[in-house]
Amino acid sequence: MKETDIRTALQNGSAYLSRSGADTPYLDACLLLSETLSIEKEQLFARLSDTLAEDSHNKYQGLLTQRAAGVPVSYLRKRKEFYGLEFYVDSRVLVPRPDTELIVETVLEVTDESPQFDSVHDCCTGSGCIALTLAKLHPGIEVSASDISEPALEVFKLNNERLLSRRPASYVSDLLENVPGRYHIIVSNPPYLLSSEVDTMQTAGWPEPRIALDGGDDGLDLVRKLAEQAKTKLHPRGYLILEVADQQMAATVAILNDSGYSDVAVRHDLAGRRRVCLGRNRAKS
Repeated sequence: MKETDIRTALQNGSAYLSRSGADTPYLDACLLLSETLSIEKEQLFARLSDTLAEDSHNKYQGLLTQRAAGVPVSYLRKRKEFYGLEFYVDSRVLVPRPDTELIVETVLEVTDESPQFDSVHDCCTGSGCIALTLAKLHPGIEVSASDISEPALEVFKLNNERLLSRRPASYVSDLLENVPGRYHIIVSNPPYLLSSEVDTMQTAGWPEPRIALDGGDDGLDLVRKLAEQAKTKLHPRGYLILEVADQQMAATVAILNDSGYSDVAVRHDLAGRRRVCLGRNRAKS
């Protein structure tokens, strides 16, 4: 094999990923080569003229091939940063998105305004990025989590061990059906893609689990169920906080209003899109 330096490997890898349709081919190539060499991405640029060993080149090519086939970089690296913390991820869970950090910020806003609100449940927790970030940032809050997927909860527990000394309770549950107790705040980033969208993604080879993506014909099946279930799981005046897509926000606001929530409000992400909807439980007891 002809010797290749790091600069050339990055250029060739980026070109290859660009031809495959990757959105960020050069960044992906940098991340995969830094993963191959077990160094930080920034260190690559100090070593551009270094020769890439044959075994490293072969490993890098293998990662590029998987990325070109649609495997997310986070799955290939087995990690994803969320709110400044590093989470283990694999194909058992959805890859955490930066937009979901808005849920964490909204919970912190609520607890700042209402310090007596000291219990939070994260429904559809997946990797645990919301629950464990809240537990890490706010040790005074009692945090628990649930997911219908036992494999997803295995990833949650792994991240729990990596990030926290304490162990938030976790439950296998279809939404809130098997979740005990009552909470001041219930948060969820539920599956909210349309079934037809998920069909298209899976036909194209999208690797994330369908159960973490599919929200039914209009994407809001689980939002409707959560809005009803949460009323009996929230303390009086407690908050339900949900992430949905911008185009679903008007319908989500209507669902919470029709379900009897008060003070229904919307939060926008950094791109200005409507991303988080919250409402308060009207129940008196």
